[in-house]
Amino acid sequence: MNPQKTGKNMLILFLFCVASYLIILPALLNVTRTALDTVYESVAESPESAQVGAALPVQKTAYLTFDDGPSRVTPQVLDLLKSEGIHATFFVTYHEYSRYDEMLRRIVAEGHTLGNHTYSHVYDKIYASPESFLAEVAQMREKIYEITGIDTTLFRYPGGSIAARNFSKGSSPDIFETMERAGYFYFDWNADGGDQIAPFPSGTEVAQRILATTKNLNNTVVLLHDTGLSQNTLEALPIVIEGLREQGFSFGTLSEDAVKVQFKK
Repeated sequence: MNPQKTGKNMLILFLFCVASYLIILPALLNVTRTALDTVYESVAESPESAQVGAALPVQKTAYLTFDDGPSRVTPQVLDLLKSEGIHATFFVTYHEYSRYDEMLRRIVAEGHTLGNHTYSHVYDKIYASPESFLAEVAQMREKIYEITGIDTTLFRYPGGSIAARNFSKGSSPDIFETMERAGYFYFDWNADGGDQIAPFPSGTEVAQRILATTKNLNNTVVLLHDTGLSQNTLEALPIVIEGLREQGFSFGTLSEDAVKVQFKK
C-alpha cells in the first residue's frame, strides 16, 4: 500500500466530515430553536393554562359576630356554636349581669375571639368627642384584660362606622384618625338580619335576610346580637349556619389578618 496515497485519502475524508458538520449543524440548531419557540408559545397562549387559576375553588369564609353581650342568652349561643364546631367573634360591652365574668372567660376558653364594643355603649357619651370614644374603648379594654387576660385592639363602633362618622363630623382629628393612631382596628359588617330591630322579626326571617345577602359574597361578616332582648337570634342561628354551609362557606374569627369589612367613608 502506498503510504502517500493513503494519507491523501484520509485528508480528503477529514475535510469531507468537517464540511458536512458545518452544513448540517446550523440546520439542526435552527430546527431545535424553532421547536422550542413553538413549545413556549403554545404554553403561553394555551387557553387551558390561562384558566388554571380561574378553575381553582374560591375559599369562602363567614365570620359570625355577636354584639352587645354577654347576657342570659349567651350560654345558649355558646352551646349552639360548640355543637356545630364553630368559633365566632363577640364584641362586648360592660353591664350588670350576674354571670358576666364567667361568660367572658368561657368565650375565650372555647376558642372564640373577644372584641371591644365600648364600655357603656351610650351614644351621646361615647361619641361626644374622639377623645371620649378612645377613653371608653380604653376602659373596656382594661375590663376585658382584667377578667380574661386578653388584650384586644379589635373593636366595633356602636351603630357601625356610619354612626361614628355622623357623630364625629367636624372633629379634628376625627374619630377614625384618633383610633388608628392608638393602634386599634375595627370591623363593620356586610350581612345583617335585623335581629334587634323592633318589632323583632322571627328567627326564620332573620336567617332569610342574612342568607339572601351572603349568597352573593365570598367573605361575609354577619351581624347578630346576644343581648337577650329576643329569642330570635337563637332561633335564627342554626338556620344561618346550615345555610352558609350550603352556600360553601367555612367559618372563622376576626383578626388583623381577616379581610377588612368596613363601610365606605
